Amino acid sequence: MSTWALFVTDRVGVRQAVVDTYESAEVMARANDVSTWTVTLPTDTEAGRVLVADSMARVEFVVHGPTGTVQVWRSGPVAHLERTVDDEDTLTVSGVDDTVWLARRLAHPEPMTPGPPYATHAYNVNTGDVAAVLAELARINAGPNAVPARRVPGLTVPVPTAAGPIITVSARWQNLLTLMQDTARPHGILFDVVDLTFRAYPAVNRGAIFSEGLETLAGYVVTAEAPTANKIVVAGGGQGTARIIRESTDAISIGTWGLAESFEDRRDTTDLAELDKAGAEGLAAGVLPVTVVFNPIDTDAQAFGRDWLLGDIVTVKAGGLTVIDQIREVHVTLDGDGATVIPSVGKPAGDLALFRSLAGLDRRVRQLERI
Repeated sequence: MSTWALFVTDRVGVRQAVVDTYESAEVMARANDVSTWTVTLPTDTEAGRVLVADSMARVEFVVHGPTGTVQVWRSGPVAHLERTVDDEDTLTVSGVDDTVWLARRLAHPEPMTPGPPYATHAYNVNTGDVAAVLAELARINAGPNAVPARRVPGLTVPVPTAAGPIITVSARWQNLLTLMQDTARPHGILFDVVDLTFRAYPAVNRGAIFSEGLETLAGYVVTAEAPTANKIVVAGGGQGTARIIRESTDAISIGTWGLAESFEDRRDTTDLAELDKAGAEGLAAGVLPVTVVFNPIDTDAQAFGRDWLLGDIVTVKAGGLTVIDQIREVHVTLDGDGATVIPSVGKPAGDLALFRSLAGLDRRVRQLERI
């Protein structure tokens, strides 16, 4: 069983206080996206005083794993603070994880140029394996190689282990996070910023299986949705009948739901690899996997933090359905009953009501275990 600790840090990650007294804490961790968190605590505590005084404070969620490992699981800046004074004096502090710094940057066509007119290069072009390209985009737009005005204080971007095929990405004023999501999605590469350190790495399958028969699965909610597009027609450079046309299809989705077509205009390129990349990205966004939000049960043989993590590929056997997919979200709730961990596989579920209903089931199960 994992245990948790919370800390308040300054803007560059230096710890200022332990959050040792709080009513509740909640994290919605998302793979390849911005995670969110909320903590409710007394104002008259060391942590409360730091949060009130420093608008650039951050909160760290540290997990002590079942094998004794200790790691910063999610961390990031405060985005909203609300103080309520009645019979008690309470702070409700909400924030995001450090991946937000990617969402707060553009993919600049001239990232090394400090100011306009930016008239030398139309695109910033990066070629390499997927993990290397993602790291370079972070490094030059938000990390240590960004111009000083765009640099995130304390953000480091180590060279990642090579992962994914060799690709070329052309950046010109896209939202940086969106560009990185579109780049990573077709290749199963994960990225995030934890403890102000950028990471990019492949999804792994540690063999975790969640099923009622193995007593590793309690309640679950299964959702299936028709695709928004399972055939992508990509039109490249040229005019009229001279335009280059490429098509990408998902035969399984077409066989299951029928044909759903979409058009992608890429008149900016005649490169076949770029056009096929656009088609793959369109399919990855348009074909919606089955989603399972479920209540896992830790056992001696399989436990969160050791045998499965956010982003892992796992197997979920929910009734007669078997889903093998990535864990896209993990919702952690910390309160007087302990920790509740509710993951979601498939596409991001995005519905806190589902997570909270299963969290309630988890609490009731644990209460029964105490009797």
